[in-house]
Amino acid sequence: MVLLDGNDISALMSNENGVFSYTPLTPLAAGEHNLYVVAYTSDGRPIEKEFFFTSRHSEAFEEMYSDNQVSATLKTALAREFSSSGENQAGSTIDSPYTTFDSYISNASAIREGRWDSSLRANARYYDQNAALLAPEKKGLSLIDFLIAANYTGENYTALAESW
Repeated sequence: MVLLDGNDISALMSNENGVFSYTPLTPLAAGEHNLYVVAYTSDGRPIEKEFFFTSRHSEAFEEMYSDNQVSATLKTALAREFSSSGENQAGSTIDSPYTTFDSYISNASAIREGRWDSSLRANARYYDQNAALLAPEKKGLSLIDFLIAANYTGENYTALAESW
């Protein structure tokens, strides 16, 4: 039986010429981990061993990640009916678009090393349609919001700087 951070990974182990190995599906979280192994000798006696180790996400930083998400929506009219006077069926002459496309891009990134933590969160929007827009909307790429933060944790104090 093999436990990694309390989770049984025995079934995920591979054995090649008496050497057991395990490759995690996703990288281990940065920080301390423990590996607990129980094996039995040929006469049935248990052998237990526990190992402790630390993992890092990169050589330069203890932890570094970036989570990026993109969503997109395309709307299009398959058919529209207008009278000969140019008005739609509701009697309005508002220019409604045949197609609209918008996309949202979100980013959350962080770097941690020792007592320092820094992060960036940002959201942007790309918007386009084939008709005029009413203010304050605009076509193209727009930054919706962002937050840049740096944090230092000392022995007796914490300092935080943020910009948005």
